[in-house]
Amino acid sequence: LVADFWQDSYGNFGSTAHDADGIMLSESAQFSDGYSYTDTYDANGNLLSEVWNGGDGNSGSSSYVYDADGTLLSGTWEDSGSHGSDTYNADGSSSGASYSADGSYYTYTYDGLGAYGQLDYGADGSLTGSYTETSDGLGNSAGATFDANGARLSDSWYQADGSWGSDTFNADGSSLG
Repeated sequence: LVADFWQDSYGNFGSTAHDADGIMLSESAQFSDGYSYTDTYDANGNLLSEVWNGGDGNSGSSSYVYDADGTLLSGTWEDSGSHGSDTYNADGSSSGASYSADGSYYTYTYDGLGAYGQLDYGADGSLTGSYTETSDGLGNSAGATFDANGARLSDSWYQADGSWGSDTFNADGSSLG
């Protein structure tokens, strides 16, 4: 294991550790503003874990799991009272959940082809709303938010040429523009 250390004139410092083949296995730094982090990597250079402290009372961590070929399979994270997890599939699809410190949460699925769906829940587990988005991979996308009963609240669209638009809807379905 080979360790390298650094420090600059601003009071920032850090280190990296490499194996005998020069592959970085860890990296850490402390900055003068209080922010710090430590990252660890596997022998293929994949990020395994990350721990950070914002220096302002916020902190977090994440960890990742890979298959033998180095393909990302899953990840978990924690960030100042919130936490979540994600699962990744070989076809590019993914799913996961994110939990807020207040107990509310959302789950999502992504099909790997441009369709994203999210369900939002209150701390009591009741459905509070949802969001869908589709993208064609060419820079065009459209999204919409819905209330717990499925009524459309808003939508937006973006085109590859830079044009975009959005609408907000009344409870009766009429557009506010």
